[in-house]
Amino acid sequence: MESGVYNRLVEAAKKRNMSVYKYTNELVSRALDLEESGISLESVRSYALLLESLSKYKGRIAVLPFDAVLNTEVPHWEGLGRGLGLLLRQMGKTKEELVSLAASAIKFLFQFMGEVSYGDGMSISFPFLHVEMQKRLVQFAKAFVIALSSSMGLEVEVREEESGLEVKFKAP
Repeated sequence: MESGVYNRLVEAAKKRNMSVYKYTNELVSRALDLEESGISLESVRSYALLLESLSKYKGRIAVLPFDAVLNTEVPHWEGLGRGLGLLLRQMGKTKEELVSLAASAIKFLFQFMGEVSYGDGMSISFPFLHVEMQKRLVQFAKAFVIALSSSMGLEVEVREEESGLEVKFKAP
């Protein structure tokens, strides 16, 4: 083994409070599992470096199986919104707290699939996705936002845009 590689192994093992022997066996075992499943170590390394570069450029990212998202129907999103809204309603005492909780839930869910921004209201968009996927996600987001707001006792105005939604919470 090259001395530089050995020194790196020693440092990595120390960080994990493991012996070099045990850490080396763990690395080799995982590497073999990947290789035996048809995934080369080089492709995993390249993929990890790409994701790291993207996260430095774009911020937090997530890899989602969009087929799982798209193989659902509007009633599923309504149910998710309604259920989450009922939980969040218990956490807020004032309208301002409820609006803040609703906005946080919307941002948390949809930031992984597109972009969520604040201005006069909230904007949810899916600009980097195929047009058909955008249309479905807009319908899902609309159903979710309306059900969430309704179950929280909030009035909301939802306007569909080309690749997203504009959301404004109304005053009581």
